[in-house]
Amino acid sequence: MNFTKRTYLNLCISLLIVLAGFAILITNGFRLTETRYAIQENDNLLNKVKALNVDLLQAESAMRGYYLVNNEWYLNNYNSSVSGFENTMQSLERDTAVAKRFGNDLNNMREAARNRIERLNKGMAIFSAQGLAGGLEFVHDGQGKLLMEKFRERSQVLEQKLLGNNTAMKDKAEKMVLHNRVWTIVIGAISAGLLVFLSLYFIRSERKIAGINEQLRASNRELDEYARITSHDLQEPLRMTRSFLMLLERKYKHQLDETAHEYIFRASDGADRMQQLIINLLNYARAGKLSGDAEPTDLNVLMKEVAGDLQPLMMENGAQLSWNELPVVWGDKTQLFRLFLNLTGNAIKFRKKDVPPVVTIHAAHTEKGTTITIADNGIGIPQAYLHKLFNPFVRLHSTSDYQGTGLGLATCRKIVEMHEGTISVSSVEQQGSVFTIFLPATKIR
Repeated sequence: MNFTKRTYLNLCISLLIVLAGFAILITNGFRLTETRYAIQENDNLLNKVKALNVDLLQAESAMRGYYLVNNEWYLNNYNSSVSGFENTMQSLERDTAVAKRFGNDLNNMREAARNRIERLNKGMAIFSAQGLAGGLEFVHDGQGKLLMEKFRERSQVLEQKLLGNNTAMKDKAEKMVLHNRVWTIVIGAISAGLLVFLSLYFIRSERKIAGINEQLRASNRELDEYARITSHDLQEPLRMTRSFLMLLERKYKHQLDETAHEYIFRASDGADRMQQLIINLLNYARAGKLSGDAEPTDLNVLMKEVAGDLQPLMMENGAQLSWNELPVVWGDKTQLFRLFLNLTGNAIKFRKKDVPPVVTIHAAHTEKGTTITIADNGIGIPQAYLHKLFNPFVRLHSTSDYQGTGLGLATCRKIVEMHEGTISVSSVEQQGSVFTIFLPATKIR
């Protein structure tokens, strides 16, 4: 996909906005969690302050009841209230997080509460020692009332600050929730826009690619037609040249000397080689293109057809051709036929003098694909040429020694690559060569 600079800039800006939005949402999420936790801590502190108020009131009421009736029930209520008071005070002392925010007010409130409870405990001790008269005198001196009012005053100050702080934090939390909703809408809108844009762009790109592919197919058809016509037009002068050479030799056979006959032979041989080169070039141009629909191809049947075509060459050279049970592969039957015909023909052609060619074909099939080896006992290939053996027009021998145009193995490589496979060779001079083909177990496209 090719974006214009403006489109690329707009996409980058949109993505940056989305990323920034996600960062804000995550940050606000953490801050919102902290705020809610702080509100919860404030509510817990409010409840503890109220609990202290209740404990002090109940302790004072239980003390007065105990003074009047000297009943153990009131004494138990008093002790229970004092115990609850002490537990709440210890809880406040452990609450260091709240102490950091309301340190002075909290300390003042605790000090007042502690003074009041100590005054009550002192009153209970006087009653136990001096009786009702001493207890009433202690209660009526007014100090207990002043301490309770001081505690209430300081607890109210702390409660007001806690409530005010809670209100501020709740407002802050509501704003963060609102911001999160806004950013969620913005991110959703931009993401939806990006999704629609990319979907339309991909659809447009696919259509454009489909159009390009159709143009390529049309161009390939034109090139194939051009190659066929060109091949025909190039071969026509060669056929005419050969015809006139044959006519010249037949009509003036007895008038020409040996040198003239040699010239005619060389000219005819050159025309033959030129015609074969044109045919091979046409085959090379067509290699790597499906000649029909790809289909499951039984290599056993294919090799019988190859052996039939090579029968004259095999008889001429006394060659032996054998293969084990070969698998069925997916591919273009015509192209695969040309592949095995070229490789097997080369194995027979490039033989050692006075040694009958022996060509053996083996195959191994796995889930990933099929590996095929074509081994011979021929002249082998020099190591220095192995890396460029499959390039076009690479010839290792003169035409007087071995016929050929240098396009056979290049054609083989194109056919194998069309099938999305690989081809390689290993060789030892004067011992033979092994060509290895791997065809994947997938349908070619």
